[in-house]
Amino acid sequence: MLELGQGLAILQTRRIGALNDAEAFAVEPDDVAEIGQFLATLLALQGSEGITPEENEAAVARLNKWRRSTSLAFARETMERCVVGLGAAGG
Repeated sequence: MLELGQGLAILQTRRIGALNDAEAFAVEPDDVAEIGQFLATLLALQGSEGITPEENEAAVARLNKWRRSTSLAFARETMERCVVGLGAAGG
């Protein structure tokens, strides 16, 4: 992996976990799917090493809220891939 891209999975996980409900639910379902697709790709390439348990927990909680609230099947599937990539069970 190129050094330039190191840490992007950590950064994206932090950003997702830091969203409050108002911010998160203002995101359109297509954008939720894109955010999740980006994280899922990063996790596949970089893994979740370096993500703290607190960051992981916050991101998984947000991903699960998005998954439960969206009507877009692709977004739900993508959120589930992210949760699995973070090593958590879906909720």
